[in-house]
Amino acid sequence: MGKLKLFVIILSLTGMSLATELSSKSLAVNGHEIHYYQSGTQGSPVILLTGYATTSNFWPRDFIDCLASSHQVYLIDYRGVNSSESIVASELTIKSMADDTNAVVIKLKLKNPILIGWSMGGGVAQEASKTYSYRQLYLLASILPTSQPLIYPFKPHGEFKSESDILNYVFANNLYGYESSQLNSERKRFINPALKSLFPSATVITAEAHAIEAWQHESANVIGFENNKTPVQFWLAKHDGIINSQLGESIIGSYPNKTIHKVDLSGHAMAWQAGLDICKDISSNKALIKY
Repeated sequence: MGKLKLFVIILSLTGMSLATELSSKSLAVNGHEIHYYQSGTQGSPVILLTGYATTSNFWPRDFIDCLASSHQVYLIDYRGVNSSESIVASELTIKSMADDTNAVVIKLKLKNPILIGWSMGGGVAQEASKTYSYRQLYLLASILPTSQPLIYPFKPHGEFKSESDILNYVFANNLYGYESSQLNSERKRFINPALKSLFPSATVITAEAHAIEAWQHESANVIGFENNKTPVQFWLAKHDGIINSQLGESIIGSYPNKTIHKVDLSGHAMAWQAGLDICKDISSNKALIKY
């Protein structure tokens, strides 16, 4: 990696941002209007799929700037998200999200792309790779097909009386070692920090929860996982409070073409706390731990 490129990566991940342009766009595929952001004009395409109950605005902007310094970056929302379109809840499945993702990739004519899926987005990425060829998947604290209880129950909370209460709860669940004194600095890292832009509608959130449960427990997906030939970089967080990383690593053992990265100082939102390592790995394509 050249010194200039490394310098740009370090600046962008340490808050001394060289922010790239981030364009908000939409595309009609499969009878739906899909919103996405695009950043970066050079290099191979990298597509990001967000997790349960979040929109593409939830990605940390410094992570996107880092990727965009050497790649064309696309942040795809799911149908009914960042859109005025209403959805039929039963039609929002992991497969339909994957089909929409592939349709966007095909319509934009993206060549030899990398697909990054976080949490639920990791399941969407796995499903998408069954019917479309991706150069590599990066699965960050991903859901996995299993009949075992992979996802921890959400922690109880009191009444939310302000936006700060909501964000403190979300950050505390997703970031390792988070303190409420970090709220303002962490909130500034969102692409769009407005609360209504960070989370989908209640209808979408409920549909996504059903989609995750159905996809995880479908036996055909377990078989598909064990026979998928797409190269995958699995990223696991030691302090993940949402996904059982130990169980996840055991399940990943059956995947045929993989690299596993285990990150010590990260919670579930790995792009927030391991973004520099992930970005550097995508740029260098070097594995840390091979099994």
